[in-house]
Parts: sequence; structure tokens; C-alpha cells
Amino acid sequence: MEKKEGEEDPKKLQALVGKDGTKYTLLSTLGSGTYGTVFLAQKEASEETFAIKRLKSSANDIIMGMSMSAVREAAALKSLGAHENIVHLKEVIITPGDNTVCFVTELCTCNLSDLLLLSSSRLSDDGRNKKRLLSIPVIGSAMRQLLSGLEFCHERRIIHRDLKPENILVKEDGQGGFIIKLADFGLARPLMNAEYTNTNCGTLPYRGPELLLGNKRYDGKAADMWSTGCILAQMLNGEPLFQSSHEWILMLQIFHMLGTPTEETWPGVSGLPNYLASFPKWPCPGESVRAFAKKAVPDARRRKSFAMNSLLFKMLRMNPALRISASMALFCIGVHTRQNDRGDKKRKVDEI
Repeated sequence: MEKKEGEEDPKKLQALVGKDGTKYTLLSTLGSGTYGTVFLAQKEASEETFAIKRLKSSANDIIMGMSMSAVREAAALKSLGAHENIVHLKEVIITPGDNTVCFVTELCTCNLSDLLLLSSSRLSDDGRNKKRLLSIPVIGSAMRQLLSGLEFCHERRIIHRDLKPENILVKEDGQGGFIIKLADFGLARPLMNAEYTNTNCGTLPYRGPELLLGNKRYDGKAADMWSTGCILAQMLNGEPLFQSSHEWILMLQIFHMLGTPTEETWPGVSGLPNYLASFPKWPCPGESVRAFAKKAVPDARRRKSFAMNSLLFKMLRMNPALRISASMALFCIGVHTRQNDRGDKKRKVDEI
């Protein structure tokens, strides 16, 4: 792998030592971003491999040697404990001298974003120059696992707040199938009834309208469900449903598709800080799943799966109070995917 500019060279970094004296040798770089760098590491005297995330920190947000983001992520993962669909945190290592925080986690094959890019880069079966999207059974299996992990978080009063394909890891299960893992809990918070100090959380294309409108007393579970709906739409369409780097443009895209909210469709919306009476007035698709799907899922062949389109409709309700919960969504998709489980487990990640 070619080293990118500004990327840390694992060969120049010392082996990390865990609490029990276990040494981890950094072998190669798996990826890097604003959060830091992820390395492939091997446990000393064994062939066991892990992913080690070496976090960047700022001098302004250090608490006991850890950044606020690191504290939140470690606290969330420790409080959640073990779950098949949540990445397992083996231990936290703070390197002496520079107080760099490193998370030792299980190693996953790739993330959902990688899988979507791989799938969309292939030609369709008839050889035409069209995107080859993930199959409905694969989407169903992935969503069922994602929702299982999210339900577990919500039952334990943890909201993720940054759900997106890059933060959903994919791991081969050793039997030809795949396992979905929720990861990157740096923006996670305990669920509370008081105001949240920041509505600019999460990645913009997956941010709910209540956050865009500046509601600081938002329902964290409902906000996570909106993000999950955006992920489902991306799996169905092969690209993000809403795309803009500007909050106002993104908000107008949402209103254009789902209808401009009013006091009738969303009681209290006109009192939110960023709401304007001068917003363009786009009609609401009402309670018709088919009318909604024609806008949200352009490919008519993908609209044949009424169960998926119905679930998407329930996740992307403009009014957060009307959005489906993770538990109910898991029940709905379980009915749809149960008959396909056997086939999904035979499908390998690199064949999707």
C-alpha cells in the first residue's frame, strides 16, 4: 500500500504494550482520516491480528490523557459490552510521552462504503454499462444486523449520532457469510431528556431534518433511525439519497422529496430556530408508500420490493415522532429476511 502524505509510517512506530504486557506490532496502514490512523497489528508470539486505531487529539480537549471523542467512544463501547453487531473493543492503550490514545479492536474485512463502491463499479449481468447494485436479500441481511446492533444500543440508552456507511464495518464470518458491526462511537451520547449542546453532529448527508432545523431537544433514537434510513436508501440506489455540503441546500432537498413540513404534519416545527415561513411549499407524499418510493427509489426494479420501500418510508418520516423504532424495524425486516438467511450465509463478501 502506497503511503499517503501526512500518513504515519507503522515501521517507524514502536510496538504497543497492553495492560497485561501483551505487545502489538504494527504491520501496515489500513486507513486514515480526521480521527487518526487505523493500523493492522499482530499480537506478539501469535498469528492473531487486530485493528489498532491511533487517535489524533487536540491540546484543547485533553482529559486525563484522552480527547473528549476518545473518552466518549471508550465509555460507549465499554458500557455496551459484547454484541455480535457492535465492534469489540479489546483494550485502550495510552502511549507514554505523547499520551496518544490507541483502541485495539477486532479486525474487519472492510466497511459498508467499500462494499457499496465495489458493487457499483461492476457491470450488470447483461453486460450493459449500468451499476450492479447489492441484491435485495443482501440488503435485507445487512439491515437486519445493523438494526440488531442499533436496537442493543438504544435499549442501553446509547445513541450513536454518526451512522453512515464508513462507520459500519463488514467482517467475514468464516462460513462464507458476512457480519455487520457498528463502529466509531466518537459522537455517541447517553440518551437524555435535556438539551443537547450540539446539533451539528454526524455527517451531513445522514443528518435528520430536526437537527438541520436546530432542534436541541431532539429524540436521539429517532435521529439514528433517520441516518439508518439514509443508509438503506444508499444500498437500494447505489448512491446517497441526499447530497450536499451545505445544510440549507440539504434541507431543501429533503423538503422537495418529502414535502415542506407544516404545523399540521409536524406540530411545533415552526418554532424551531432554523425554520422559515418563506420555505418553498412542496407537497407531502402523504401515507402512500408507492408515491414515496417513486421519489426515493428511482429504479422501478428496486421498487418491486414493497417491504424494503415500506421500511424506508417508515424510517424517513419528516416528523421524528412518527419514525419507526429500531425494535419495530428489526421486527419488520425479520419477517422479510428470515426466508433468505440461508442463501445469504452462503454468499461471500467478495462476491456481493
